[in-house]
Amino acid sequence: MNITSAGIGSGLDLESIITAFVTAESVPTEIRLQEKEERISLELSGIGSFKSSLSTFQTTVDKIKSPEALSEQTLTLSTEDVSVTTNGSASNGEFTIDVQQLAQGSRLQSSAIASSTSSFGSGILTFTAGSNTFDVAIDASDDLSAIRDKVNAESSNFGVTANIVNSDGASYLIYKSSITGDANNLNVSTSDAVLDAISTNNIQDPVKDIAKSSIVLVDGFTVTRDTNELKNVIEDVTIVANKVSTSSTTLDISQNQEVAKE
Repeated sequence: MNITSAGIGSGLDLESIITAFVTAESVPTEIRLQEKEERISLELSGIGSFKSSLSTFQTTVDKIKSPEALSEQTLTLSTEDVSVTTNGSASNGEFTIDVQQLAQGSRLQSSAIASSTSSFGSGILTFTAGSNTFDVAIDASDDLSAIRDKVNAESSNFGVTANIVNSDGASYLIYKSSITGDANNLNVSTSDAVLDAISTNNIQDPVKDIAKSSIVLVDGFTVTRDTNELKNVIEDVTIVANKVSTSSTTLDISQNQEVAKE
């Protein structure tokens, strides 16, 4: 015969007694496990806080281990005619800067062409500015628009942009070069006579803007460069000419001591 209820026949509530006994035995274990869980949670939280603090400390160490971090310089300019940066090692001082001329690239124009749909014949156009050069192959079917697109898309193009200007009486192919400096005028030549009208071969006055170097006075000394960027004219300083001066720019270089304090 199966017993279906503990304590049957004895009058005792053995099931409640057993439940209470098991509960009494398990409570200390549960308390110990809860305490252990809380302790582990606190330890993990502490490790997380420590890692965060360590990361912050490492960031600070990374900053101060670089000499430049403790020697940041303050640059004060009286105008916006120039922009100035340093490598952090420039000597303190005050300087005057005058931009007398900005560097620029050259601009050419073709002969007068009947229209932008005109074609010329096949041949090679050679573009040169200083030591830079590239060729463009022209097909007999290429009109002015196609030639413009070929020049602009040429992978070896060193910085020439071709455009078409349609005036009242004719169209012109305009070439602009980004290569600056007195010795870097753009030239467009060809050995194919059919392309003479869009080259500078036989055009009397193809140059509309000549290439120029920048001319800057630094403390009265003349400095000429192919570009508008002047490096180490003042040792460890880079000057960029932005526009021709109407008055002298005063540059003051000093140390920013607040960075080291921080």
